[in-house]
Amino acid sequence: MTRATSRSLPDVPDILHHVFSYLDPIHQSGDGQAYESRLSLAFAARTCHGFTGPALDVLWKRLPDDQPLADLLCELGIATREGVQEDFGHLGQKKPGRYCLPYKGGGGYRLAGVAEAYEKHWRLSRGYDLKYVLQTTDDPRTHPNWPRFVEYASRVRAITLFVFDGPAWSAIWEELLAVTDRAPILPRLLSVAFCHFTPQTINRGAFALISPSVHNLNLSISSDVWFQRNEKFRSIFTQNFSAALEIEKLRIDFPPYTVGESLLQTHCSQLLHLEISPLLDLDGLRSLTALPALQHLSISLSREDFPEINPSFTFESITTLVVEGTWTNLSTLLDTIRLPSMHMLSVTGWEHGDPVTELVKAATQCFRTLASRHPSITSLSVSATHGRVPSSRGCIVFGIPLIEDAFPASLLDIVHPLLALTTLHRLELGFPSYFDIACTETDLRAIAEAFPALETFHLRVWPYFGFALRDGSNNDPPERVRGGQLEALRYFARNCPRLQVLHLPAMEMTEWTLTLAESLGDRQPQSRELHGLRTLVIPRVLLPAGRVDIAGRVSEVVRGVFPLAVSPFRLERLTMEEDWAVADGDSKCPECARGSGLTFAFNPYADPK
Repeated sequence: MTRATSRSLPDVPDILHHVFSYLDPIHQSGDGQAYESRLSLAFAARTCHGFTGPALDVLWKRLPDDQPLADLLCELGIATREGVQEDFGHLGQKKPGRYCLPYKGGGGYRLAGVAEAYEKHWRLSRGYDLKYVLQTTDDPRTHPNWPRFVEYASRVRAITLFVFDGPAWSAIWEELLAVTDRAPILPRLLSVAFCHFTPQTINRGAFALISPSVHNLNLSISSDVWFQRNEKFRSIFTQNFSAALEIEKLRIDFPPYTVGESLLQTHCSQLLHLEISPLLDLDGLRSLTALPALQHLSISLSREDFPEINPSFTFESITTLVVEGTWTNLSTLLDTIRLPSMHMLSVTGWEHGDPVTELVKAATQCFRTLASRHPSITSLSVSATHGRVPSSRGCIVFGIPLIEDAFPASLLDIVHPLLALTTLHRLELGFPSYFDIACTETDLRAIAEAFPALETFHLRVWPYFGFALRDGSNNDPPERVRGGQLEALRYFARNCPRLQVLHLPAMEMTEWTLTLAESLGDRQPQSRELHGLRTLVIPRVLLPAGRVDIAGRVSEVVRGVFPLAVSPFRLERLTMEEDWAVADGDSKCPECARGSGLTFAFNPYADPK
């Protein structure tokens, strides 16, 4: 008889990788928390031999800059530092501060010179001007500790680099490439983000770390770098990319046509995902047709009214489009450019203080254009927001004219044209409360019957806090029923057999609902096939006045329609607020917490998988 041997935690590296992933600095909100996470990972790596590999994998996966790599060369005796780093401990400089980048444009400095003084202090505390040089002119790959450096460098998947006025230590990477036959220093690097202070000189050492394995690039460089420098300067910048570099994901903070052919055509022939931060005009949009493999495009349109795009142009390969702009410009775009492969669309309309009746009219026209020109899309996200905040000049801050009225309407009054999109699998509708939407039973029945293939439906109306009315009161109405009557859930169960996620605003349970609960509850035939919906999100249900005692009937109604989604609505998991039955935390929509699956927000530290 043999006795089963027990396995300890270090014997299961997959579990350790999962546990340590929660310490990944990308999940931390502040610089201090990121520092503490890195410190914890370092402690774990030293605690147990079985912890070392998984902890170091997470610790080195995403680097805040290239200094840890340069320091590692020195610790291994492959390189040395020239100069002495100043000690700022007597000034109370905390270690987390080394990861707090002093961006002068967003640091909130109010006094002249404060930002510059902090930047100087920060550079000195980092040893920014220290030079790192190789110990010998021989090939460092013959050094006995070189395999150890490769072990750590191979863990790096993402890194942030100072592209302008970079630290002096970055010069060592050019030196290293020269004596190693230009072998990649970070052979498994996937994502690179650039940051900068004053755009004076290019940090060529930063480019030396960009290996051909890089597919994600975040060029977060202010537009003044491109517009205030001549063509020669931009050419030098783009020429520093490796000829073998082929980018698949790209985020840029300047108009794409200013990059020139060197980047877009030479390095982006296989570009799949593109996010552009500045507002695009027609010329900027037209320049993107030079990207033959582009599948996912995220853009914002210029505020100026678009003329009719003539001649029209085509994006043959785009399958997902995320676009923001005024409703009028969105209509023009969707009506004139050709997107034969698009099946996922996210549109966000801007208000800019227009009267709400004009906004509703423009939004409905946009929906009509969308339905007529792109009838085969399978995923649609529609929302509205105030749009880009105009930039400030000097001491003058330009505000956004806010909407001072509301448009009471049923859901179909606004989105009726979208019912023609019968192939939708996913539909997200989200509006501020100046679209004073309230669903009727007819609305929800029409939605359910129009989309038999629907798998996910979100309807959200969020409070519009942005101003006070002339009498001093806020325009956001008190919580009220916007999702219609609870019994309308049966239309989705009857018409949408593939529905997996249903997210509706506050609903109401009436006396008729109680009768329905009895008919759908224990009396339903056992042979009836249960609906497979598991995620039902209704934040609160209004009960008949004074009938708090019937709160438990909410779960009876839900069980009769969606038996697999009843858990958050059990009586013991409800709390009462006057006549409202409020669902517990499990009823919060997990998809909305993560944000729309359509939105492409470039993250230089995103999981390479």
